[in-house]
Amino acid sequence: MNIDVPQDRDSSFEPKIVPKRKKDISAIEEKIISLYAKGMTTRQISDITHRYLWF
Repeated sequence: MNIDVPQDRDSSFEPKIVPKRKKDISAIEEKIISLYAKGMTTRQISDITHRYLWF
């Protein structure tokens, strides 16, 4: 998965899910598996990840 980090001139952007220059996103995978194990549907998980990871 490629993660695009927006560029800004004064470097004020701070991503919340995956910090700058970090490539290990295994913590996110563990959280998704945990949500599925707790009974959320894949559609619900997809909606959540789409809302918080890409917007």
